[in-house]
Amino acid sequence: MFDRRRQTNRTGERLTWMLGGALLGAAAMYLADPKRGRDRRQALQEHGSELAREVTSLAAGGTDPAVEGAADELTPDLKDPSDAVLIERVRSDAVGPSTARNSAIVTTVEGGVVSVRGQVDEPAQRDDLLQRIRGVEGVEDVIDLTHLPDEPAPTRS
Repeated sequence: MFDRRRQTNRTGERLTWMLGGALLGAAAMYLADPKRGRDRRQALQEHGSELAREVTSLAAGGTDPAVEGAADELTPDLKDPSDAVLIERVRSDAVGPSTARNSAIVTTVEGGVVSVRGQVDEPAQRDDLLQRIRGVEGVEDVIDLTHLPDEPAPTRS
């Protein structure tokens, strides 16, 4: 009976190590993805920097200017994100996942300016989409190139 408990413990330890290894491998694949890995790593770095800034601020009690200045030097300014990070924010916060309804919407970012192209079903959907995009942190301006089903697609002039 003593050996059976020891065997059960060993099996549990093996399963724990296997699960940990699988999770570590999945995380590595997620961050090393050739198509979107760079954007994911950039977003992870910015989120980590934001967390470090918050922890530093909490530890300092928000009163020591030297600590706040050091935190600002060590962390990037999230008010001016790179275009790659901003497009991910727009897609996740405003446009949503690529579903059948949203697949006709294409967004691009250049210098903080978001261009929105594609077909929307009705004017209210267009207004709602543009308002959500304008509400995303870091968006400086929005160029609306959307159109209704019975309208021709506009071109950027």
